[in-house]
Amino acid sequence: MSASDHEEEISPEEKPKKEKPLSWGNSKKSFQKISSEEALAQIKEGKELKGVEFATLDLRRTKVSHSIVLEECQVENLYLEGSDLEKEISIQKTTFTGEVILSQKDKPEELRESTFYQKVQFHKVDFQGVFICEQASFRKEFYNLARFAEKASFRFSEFHEDANLSNSLAEKELELIKCHFQGNAWFRDLRCQGDASFRRSTFGKKSNFRGACFQKSLYLTDVNAGQRAGLNSMECQGPVEFDRSHFAGEVSSKGTKYQGKVSFRSCEIEGPLFFHNSSFQEQLALNNLQLKGKLQTTEATFKGRVLLDKVRLEQEVDFSKATFGGDFFCRKSVLGSFESPIHFSQTCFEREVDFADTSFLATTHFTEAIFKHKTSFLRTNLGIPEGLVSFEKAKFIKKTKFERAHFVGRTLFNDSSFEHQISFNRAIFDHLCSFVGVNFAQKTSFTDVHFLKQTFFYRSKFNDAEFINTEFEGAACFSYDKQHLEENAAVPCQFLGSVNFIHTRFLKKALFQKVEFSEKARFDYAYFGEQASFRRAVFKKDAIFTGVFCSLELDLRRINVGEELLIKGANINRRLNLADATFSRIGFYNMVTDVIAVTPEQIKGKLRGEYSKTKDPEEMNRTAQEFLILKKSFSYQGMHEEEDWAYWNSRRTLRRTSTVQARKSKNIFILMKNFLERIIIDYGSSYGTHPLRITFLACCLIVCFGAFYWVHNEQIILEGDEILPGHPKANLTQCIYFSTMAFTTMGFGDIHPNIDGWLKGVVALEALVGIITMTLFVGTYARKIIR
Repeated sequence: MSASDHEEEISPEEKPKKEKPLSWGNSKKSFQKISSEEALAQIKEGKELKGVEFATLDLRRTKVSHSIVLEECQVENLYLEGSDLEKEISIQKTTFTGEVILSQKDKPEELRESTFYQKVQFHKVDFQGVFICEQASFRKEFYNLARFAEKASFRFSEFHEDANLSNSLAEKELELIKCHFQGNAWFRDLRCQGDASFRRSTFGKKSNFRGACFQKSLYLTDVNAGQRAGLNSMECQGPVEFDRSHFAGEVSSKGTKYQGKVSFRSCEIEGPLFFHNSSFQEQLALNNLQLKGKLQTTEATFKGRVLLDKVRLEQEVDFSKATFGGDFFCRKSVLGSFESPIHFSQTCFEREVDFADTSFLATTHFTEAIFKHKTSFLRTNLGIPEGLVSFEKAKFIKKTKFERAHFVGRTLFNDSSFEHQISFNRAIFDHLCSFVGVNFAQKTSFTDVHFLKQTFFYRSKFNDAEFINTEFEGAACFSYDKQHLEENAAVPCQFLGSVNFIHTRFLKKALFQKVEFSEKARFDYAYFGEQASFRRAVFKKDAIFTGVFCSLELDLRRINVGEELLIKGANINRRLNLADATFSRIGFYNMVTDVIAVTPEQIKGKLRGEYSKTKDPEEMNRTAQEFLILKKSFSYQGMHEEEDWAYWNSRRTLRRTSTVQARKSKNIFILMKNFLERIIIDYGSSYGTHPLRITFLACCLIVCFGAFYWVHNEQIILEGDEILPGHPKANLTQCIYFSTMAFTTMGFGDIHPNIDGWLKGVVALEALVGIITMTLFVGTYARKIIR
């Protein structure tokens, strides 16, 4: 069998053909017995030995110029150490019952190297004893199809052309130590029932193990492979270790079954590494591995733990459609390059996943990946500036962490699902970020996150959500943006649990139009650098905007708040727009703004000092302040009727506050003062805001004083009369007329009080009240005319 028969690689999808069991040695029951000396003599004469049996063939330290041919023989021992064999060696269907030594290095000072100048062939040979090949030099092809019943050792040997151990059987240990293969090395369908070691060996060209079976351990330590290493369709039942090895070409392990642990430690692979369609029953460990080619594990199955520790994969990484039954740990590693993508698409992670301190230096795809257990991307760098990071349609079933992760490229989580808690705390998104259609089933945390570009959250569903201290340098779209409207993107996101945007900074526009908040929504001390739109948003419970800063308009048009809308301490540069908004309660004390777009009908009875009928003076003072804020806003807008309404309510609230405090301190004078203020100033003039009420008050006062005069009309003197017994008394009409003259201070003199009576004091009081009332009327009316 020549090397050319092995050049063409069989695809991993093609199932290896089942061959008939090989028969080892000679099946004949009887041999012609000859002596060892006779056999040696025939060999030296160049004769072929066939069907004979002898004890030993000893050619140590001998130069053999003839071919050695053994066919269907039975030999005890074969010694060739220290020999020069100039012709071909062909041994077929022969059994060696003792030891076979092709060369041996007994002592460092005694070199017993054998040199084989022509082809060496062992075909269907049965080595029942020890097989030793140390310090040998094979100048031509070495072919060995044999059974090794005992240990088979190849040490310090050099193979100048192809070496072939395909279809051989090693029942015990097989070792190749410090061997040098300048040609191709073929180990196809090799079966090794004991440990197999390939240590400190060099493969100058291809090395092929396709279909090999290793029932115990396989060690490739300090191996140097010059070209392709084929490990396809192998079956390894024990551990496999690649330590400190260098592969200059491709390493292909397609369709291989690894039932024990597999490790690549401190290895360097300059070509690609393929695990396509392979299965790993136990742990796969890649430690300090440097892979300059691509890594492909498409449709591979990993039932044990997978460890990638301090690994550097410089080209494409493909784990597409792979299944990881154990933990997957990739820590302190560097994956991909700027031009080669990283694929985890449709990958299934059954157990824990950890990418801590790992850098993905390429476009990264986790599309439709399934994470069934705890997942961590702690301090992970994902993507490149011009690339993409995709978790679209991914499914995270257990707790997930992207804390301190750095998303360098455009990031997509569209239509993904988080069924457990998810944390993006202190993450950074350098490019556009899209969470469109994401389902956050449990608590979601975006605390201290930095979004540098546009961020989209529409069509997403949140349970409890935290965006505390988060910064959006680009637009934050929790509802669709008309400039970037997609066909299926018109549905805004929903917050089914509590939501906190405390100390969040929206440097560009923030869109929450038609967003639904099922629980309390907090925007305390948020910063809105540009447009902030909550138009038609639905807050089923409290909506809290305490201490927010808005450079432009805070748009709350047509919002629906089920409980309290709280905007206390806010600083809104342009206006607070509450047009057509509905809410059960509202509070905005200590708020600074120029304009509040609201109507009295929306506010009536909904300020805290009103709706609760509270007796807390502090709360009532806050309500009075809120009315003054409304007064300023209505005045700025030229809404004078509304301005008067707000001023009147602020004064009423302050009076009630004073009354509550006076009752607690039992101050009767203040209570009397407040009572008169309520009757005269409030009911009579609405604190100087209604001229008609002042007119009505004046009329009432005139009639009351007139009636009082009519009761005491004996002290009223008509013109030309004196107070004498039986003098005519003023009737009611005359008394009202007299009250009118006194109230207006006109005093025609036709009716006057008794100069010596006490009624003149009442007349003087009426004149004083009249002057005050008329002055108030003139001022109020003039103010309305000037407006």
